[in-house]
Amino acid sequence: MFPKSYDEARARFLASSESLKRRYPRAEMRSFNVPSAKDPNLFVDEIYIPGKKALLMLTSGVHGLEASLGSAAQLEFMSETIHLALEKGAGVYIVHCLNPYGWKYARRVTEENINLNRNFGTTPETFRTPNEGYLRLAPEIERNEKARHDLLHPFKTLKFLATRLFKKEFTSRTLTQAIAQGQFTNPRGLEYGGREQTPQARNLTERFKQVQNGYDEIIHIDFHTGLGKRNRLHLLTGFDQEKCVHPETFKRLFRAKDEAHLYKFNSGDEDGFYRTVGDINMMTAECAPGKKVVALTFEFGTLGTGLIANGRALSRLWLENRGTQNGFASKKDEQKIKAKFRDLFEPQDPAWQKNALDITHTVLRQVVERL
Repeated sequence: MFPKSYDEARARFLASSESLKRRYPRAEMRSFNVPSAKDPNLFVDEIYIPGKKALLMLTSGVHGLEASLGSAAQLEFMSETIHLALEKGAGVYIVHCLNPYGWKYARRVTEENINLNRNFGTTPETFRTPNEGYLRLAPEIERNEKARHDLLHPFKTLKFLATRLFKKEFTSRTLTQAIAQGQFTNPRGLEYGGREQTPQARNLTERFKQVQNGYDEIIHIDFHTGLGKRNRLHLLTGFDQEKCVHPETFKRLFRAKDEAHLYKFNSGDEDGFYRTVGDINMMTAECAPGKKVVALTFEFGTLGTGLIANGRALSRLWLENRGTQNGFASKKDEQKIKAKFRDLFEPQDPAWQKNALDITHTVLRQVVERL
């Protein structure tokens, strides 16, 4: 089932990769040591097995604490499904835990407080993208005080959001977008995308440019948790859906209407969802121009959708970031805030874990069978 820690997951991934390399001598294994002021043992590991048909790329751990489902899905794929993909002539490229710091230290962001899924911009302009809506909310979100566990904080957060809507400062859509799309101004704030690519984002970007050569069709699946209806798999994509989702390839691999019991394909313009700036899916599309790209986020929901669920989720993000930046009022406050934060992205409920892994396995298997 799910690995219990980053170190356990890494050991299992390396062992599975070694086993595959013995069976497929052309396999290439690489490890990238993520620079860190705190921990020298943080690595992004990968295995690439060349093919001739399509390239299937699986990435996990862009948001560190969300990595356990993605890691489990990759490990299961490597033991049960990869052989079918290789028999069909596909190339397979698997990148394990892009944000090892976040997973190991129970954060969603990197050591520098960067949301890695806002950090894959391929041009300098990405890192200058304005987010005026966030700047209007920042004085409250980034208040300089210690974080306290408060049972009423989710309701206070909901009131904060509802007031903005009542005063018509935002619509529901623009409010969600302001908070979540990414901002490149405040390093201590939420969803900070950085001023340039982090070393691990730059490493993957350059490596992907090499790997994708020779393939006409590229299917990239990036695993996430948190957003969406609980126990439901949502398929999301990058900022520009036209670039990230080649229509004919998508229709061949995914039959959204017939498979509604397994997943739902959601546009970033739907209520409860949003478009992200500097995301990994856009990097894939932009680095493979003219190719048939389907770059998708497999997002498994935990809290649900709607204003109330968004208020609860924002409350947890808000308090965890405040505690990290300004400290916690007490050890007890820290423990409770971090426990709620972990449950948002890494639920310990065995039923949730089994359901998420079973559905992910089924959908991945179907994709491979349709390559």
